[in-house]
Amino acid sequence: MMDLINANSTEISAFSSNLASEIYDYAYLNFEPLPEVCEEGQACRDSLATSTRNNVSLEWETAIYNIKRELENAFLRSQPHLQSGYDGAVECPSGCGPTCEDLEVEYTNTVN
Repeated sequence: MMDLINANSTEISAFSSNLASEIYDYAYLNFEPLPEVCEEGQACRDSLATSTRNNVSLEWETAIYNIKRELENAFLRSQPHLQSGYDGAVECPSGCGPTCEDLEVEYTNTVN
């Protein structure tokens, strides 16, 4: 999670682009096979594939930025709780009660 919070725009863009390609490939594996086309038809398909991947990448990039912003906000909102918990832990009594070593000495002295 901290990797996402700390990710820069280049990393998010690269991740979104890779994800878009994976989603595109997955979708086309589940579609009916396309009929054969001529060279011009293939150029058209290649152009559409590029455009589609770019559009999907932008959708995912936007979604990731929104998630990143939510995580950043939650992280900031959690800071007072973390500080309060830490401050409370610092105030807990120390050295109270016998330690295991103390109990062993007491047991040894009692038995002897």
